[in-house]
Amino acid sequence: MRHFTLRLEQALAACILMLLLSAATICQTAKSAREDTAAAAAHAQQLKPQTSCPVTGEAIDRKLYVDYKGKRIYVCCASCTTQVRQDPEKYMRKLARMGQSVETIGKAAHMETRDSLADTSMRPMNMKMAPDTTAKAAIAGYWTCTMHPEVHQSAPGNCPVCGMKLVFVGSAKDSTSVKSRRHHEMKM
Repeated sequence: MRHFTLRLEQALAACILMLLLSAATICQTAKSAREDTAAAAAHAQQLKPQTSCPVTGEAIDRKLYVDYKGKRIYVCCASCTTQVRQDPEKYMRKLARMGQSVETIGKAAHMETRDSLADTSMRPMNMKMAPDTTAKAAIAGYWTCTMHPEVHQSAPGNCPVCGMKLVFVGSAKDSTSVKSRRHHEMKM
């Protein structure tokens, strides 16, 4: 019986020792996690605002970006947008290694993107176009893409989605005067 009691005391002591070691490990892990979080926060404060495309390293175009989980990743061209959409976390990590931070966005930013396009059913996902898509641009005429008619710009250039040359679309007033001139010319 004495032998059994001795074994039981040894087993109990071993269990207590294991509990103490486990508690120490848990405390060390928690301390390490707090330090890691503090280091990450300090690193995030040291990051500068994004100026480079995470795909090519070129200067960013603030009209082109991908929104992902409350973060906005700017790119330099439409093809980079496609690549970032495939693995946004990879490019966010790359930007952090480059010392640049992605922009944190909220609901207002999503609304701004949605409202900046005339035809939201044709809007490319997560892509903001030039803010010229207004009634004023429609009255004066505007430049648009034949493949992406939701793009409206006040000056000639290339489509921010596909890179095609933009074509000029006159205002409704211009269209009416052109039609009446053609009609008048046909009668002559």
